[in-house]
Amino acid sequence: MLLLGAVPAAAYDYPVHFYSTAYVARTLNLAPQSQEWQLLALCTHLPDESVELAALNNRRGLRLRDHLGWGLFSRRASASTRRMITNHQLLHALTGGEATATTDAAVRIARRLWQEAAAAAGPPRGGIRPRTASLCALGFGLHLLGDSFAHRKLSDRARDRMYRTGLGHFADATLPDAVLRRHTDPPEYNLHYWRDYALALTEVVNGAGPVDPQVAALFDELRGISENEGRRANRVAQQRILAHFAGPALPNAWRPESHRKEPCEAYLRKLYDAPPGPPFTCQDVWRRFRVVAEDVYLQAPPGLREYADVGRPGLEFVDPEFGT
Repeated sequence: MLLLGAVPAAAYDYPVHFYSTAYVARTLNLAPQSQEWQLLALCTHLPDESVELAALNNRRGLRLRDHLGWGLFSRRASASTRRMITNHQLLHALTGGEATATTDAAVRIARRLWQEAAAAAGPPRGGIRPRTASLCALGFGLHLLGDSFAHRKLSDRARDRMYRTGLGHFADATLPDAVLRRHTDPPEYNLHYWRDYALALTEVVNGAGPVDPQVAALFDELRGISENEGRRANRVAQQRILAHFAGPALPNAWRPESHRKEPCEAYLRKLYDAPPGPPFTCQDVWRRFRVVAEDVYLQAPPGLREYADVGRPGLEFVDPEFGT
């Protein structure tokens, strides 16, 4: 999920995720430009930027025999194939399932990770704040939440479905990555789409409950935009949604140095460049994220994802292989 200070050519929609992460950071009382603030920004982007977590890298890593053994039968999936399924479904919302169910699962995951990060706040112990790894895991959860919108199919006949595990949105290039600019959709669909995004983001922080009056007022504005702005509606609505969540203007916190993907650990070392280095590893973060994501996915109703037997006993999810 490209959020704070990412380059426009990357896989994620920069302005939407910039302000989404800024909003969540404020709810956790993270000081702008602080290391924790930059950490949340970095970790929300890592699933697209790091070698081990990028969705396309996981697909390209499969061998011919992986494809031959997989086919339509996930019970024959090799460890490499299950690693790709784990990555695509748990981290990138490429479930091939029902879109609303996927977003509901992503909200529950991000909500639990937000609660963990909030509960872990406190003074440093031994020079390390206890919630650093929790903040990074929350970043993974926010990435999943954004992908649960971005990776909904663009086709008129299938916009209520997610792109499939494996191929992803290959056929539609990078068009689906524009989270709030669904140019192919009719105004009435866009209105529901915008509302759902705003509700999901606020539910991560506030939990389920009555709609906040300020969010309700935003919905009224979005309806007017949908009815009156014509072809400009997508752009105007995006600007209004971002303004609602932006709060005080915040400068960019983190910017990848190039388009070349690097190992996850390399990004952490750049952020924690002073001795003793990063206070946790990417594997630590992944384990925190996986515990929550796996629990939510495995308890979800049928229809959330294809290859649903992956993750069950005998066909467990497979973790990324993090390098150095």
